[in-house]
Amino acid sequence: MASEKTPNPERAATKRSEAVSKVKRITPKKVPKDTKKSAASKESAEGITSTKVELTPNTKRLLRVRKIKQQQRPRFRKPESWRWGRIPSHWRFPHGIDNKTIRKWKCGVKTPIIGYRGPRLVRGMHPCGLHEMVVNNLNDIEQLDPKIHCIKIGRRVGARKRMPIIEKLRKMQFKILNIGMSEKEFQEFEMMLQEKSGNEGIVEK
Repeated sequence: MASEKTPNPERAATKRSEAVSKVKRITPKKVPKDTKKSAASKESAEGITSTKVELTPNTKRLLRVRKIKQQQRPRFRKPESWRWGRIPSHWRFPHGIDNKTIRKWKCGVKTPIIGYRGPRLVRGMHPCGLHEMVVNNLNDIEQLDPKIHCIKIGRRVGARKRMPIIEKLRKMQFKILNIGMSEKEFQEFEMMLQEKSGNEGIVEK
């Protein structure tokens, strides 16, 4: 009868240490991030658009629920669009009495039903918790509230007309979404426009 081998604890410990050392050699070293670049990018991302948005606990909860539902929502595609190039991929409800999607068979595609919608109270809101509004001139700002609306300046608004709009929005403490520059860059750009307008006036005289 063969004798059973007794486990050697020292040998097992050496094997474990060798495995750990191999893993340490394989895993790449973490490169420290440049703190100056990250601070500058954060400043340019927030810049003059940073305003505190006070949300109720219920609104915060519903925004979290909406985010989860968006991640779980499937991509609705037209049946057979992945098979044939002539069929566009945008959703269109299928027709026919024998269609697998209409008959709710397992082999059919997912259909947009009411259960995929987000919470009603935060529907159409920006992720910051405010309603997004597009502004093209100064008159559009008068009917808006900084506690309810966040602003996106129209893409057809030029730099000369954009400056007074931004200044008025800053005075009224609106959250601006699409400036894309920091406070310092904004001041430099404003000075450049003033110099340009002064030079044009001198030339006209």
